[in-house]
Amino acid sequence: ALPSAAVPFQNIAMSWFSAGLDALKDVTEKVAQVTEKVAEAVPIDREMIAKLTLNTEDMKAERQQFGDEAARKAHVKNMLSGIYPWETKDAEREILVDECKEAILALSSNEDTFFGPYEVPPLPVKTLAALKTNSGGVDAEDGDDDGSNNNNNNNEDD
Repeated sequence: ALPSAAVPFQNIAMSWFSAGLDALKDVTEKVAQVTEKVAEAVPIDREMIAKLTLNTEDMKAERQQFGDEAARKAHVKNMLSGIYPWETKDAEREILVDECKEAILALSSNEDTFFGPYEVPPLPVKTLAALKTNSGGVDAEDGDDDGSNNNNNNNEDD
């Protein structure tokens, strides 16, 4: 049923393919032999390799524990990020929500929240505009116009 010209091509293709399979089989056998020889020549301690690659059972368990803890923290953070500071997920403390909300919001209207409980000392901050207008007589180091450097070195050798 095949034309006479196709039969030699089929024979050539089959012989080429079978030769390739034979070569692949030979390579596979040689690799297996070499692997056995290397395993015999170099003693491989599986426990040592696991320690060197940090894949001991203890290390795997510790990594799993770190991963689980990080996932738990992320879950709690995501769960609490959607509520206001005065809100709660505890039903027993639900009665305190309004009182807490009022107390927290009242903080923003109290000036001591931002400037207390300790007195904030005045800082010698000069604006860029002030520096430009006083550029003639103001010392850039200490802000004084007398030219002295206010180092309090009590050296008697001076």
